[in-house]
Amino acid sequence: MIDVAKIGELANLEFSEEELSKFQGELEAMEGYIQKLAEVDVDGVEPTVFGWNAANVLRDDIPDPLADRETFLANAPERINHEVKVPRIVE
Repeated sequence: MIDVAKIGELANLEFSEEELSKFQGELEAMEGYIQKLAEVDVDGVEPTVFGWNAANVLRDDIPDPLADRETFLANAPERINHEVKVPRIVE
């Protein structure tokens, strides 16, 4: 049995008794679906990253030509010489 109250505590969430009861039922239903998936015969099925054949759908990894330094620095709100000035974050 899934301990919804403990999961909520670990996640710093507070649930009413009604919510605990509702989530308990929903999590148990999800657990049932997962157990059904475990029963599926997958012998001979190749594992895939995508749910479809993703061959040749991504473009070639070709770098774009870089713009010159002044083009990039033109967009900086503040700069010092050839560098972007950023706020100090460490004291």
